[in-house]
Amino acid sequence: MKKINLLLVFVLTIFSCASEPNTGYRNNVTHNNNITNREKIFNEETGGFSLVIPRSWQEVDLPVFRYKSIAGPIERGFTPLINFSIDTHNDTLKEMLDRLLISWSNTHGNNFNLLQRSDFITQNDLTGEKIIINISMYGEQMRQVIYCLPGRRQNTSILIAGGTQIEAGDIFDEIFDRIAKTFQWTDHILLLEEGRFIEESMGFSILLPETWEVDDEMDPPNKIIIGLEENGHVLIRFLMGNSNNYPLSFLVNYMIDSFKNTYELFELVQRNNFITSSNIRGERLLINVLINNMVHRQVFYFIPGSNNRVFTAFCVTSAEPDNAFDETLNRVMETFEWIE
Repeated sequence: MKKINLLLVFVLTIFSCASEPNTGYRNNVTHNNNITNREKIFNEETGGFSLVIPRSWQEVDLPVFRYKSIAGPIERGFTPLINFSIDTHNDTLKEMLDRLLISWSNTHGNNFNLLQRSDFITQNDLTGEKIIINISMYGEQMRQVIYCLPGRRQNTSILIAGGTQIEAGDIFDEIFDRIAKTFQWTDHILLLEEGRFIEESMGFSILLPETWEVDDEMDPPNKIIIGLEENGHVLIRFLMGNSNNYPLSFLVNYMIDSFKNTYELFELVQRNNFITSSNIRGERLLINVLINNMVHRQVFYFIPGSNNRVFTAFCVTSAEPDNAFDETLNRVMETFEWIE
């Protein structure tokens, strides 16, 4: 178990250094029907991607990673593990990898060895690169097979890192390749440029599903996004405030206290960090409140900006089940960008 933990530390270190490539959103595709009874589909809903993996492999939900990992069974005393990272950067995929390799070489010196770098193409013709490295960290020697592929939006990419102990050699290379070749984006939201909602008066923009609408009848800051789906609807209102140099966490705490004092019934369901695709770090708040004898589910996104600006998206959903819009809202809000 010690070796597995150290492997996770290394993969996390890799991802914390990463940036991302230059491509547009790819159309939705589905895995073909050639999946055998020894295989299954791994669907990472938060990241909006999927792969075909051996049926003996398992999903692993590790708190240190944003996306679920997958782990294979022990073979010859070694355990293969695959992690994922989606990042944003301003250069090309090749330039991004050049920077990463230089950084790793400078950081780890003789403990870092680049074994291979080559082009890589998935079954759906998504073209990227593959690198194989050996590295020694914390007294442990590890081998990483890393696939770098374009993201579903411009200036984004995904790193798929398959790793195990260096003593295992290349025994997992073939299975890593086979899994990575089945990678595909499965995001059902059509993140097209013509779907970008630009609010110039507030200085931000987001991408919307093409079926969602903007209520232009109301003046800022009261414009409303209306999303209608078969299982319900979502309304989003945007607010812009000033932090007065208070940290974001303080402002969120203040809002929570205000709700507690305002509503007879208040339930804090979830509070967690939130990161946009352009690496802006904010917070997400999910609450239930009692209004007019009805419980309302409300989702807030708090995103800081320059000059003490704080953007808040206030989302009210009516759906069955009540969390039906959570994934969609997260993906929409991940596309938030400040207009400078």
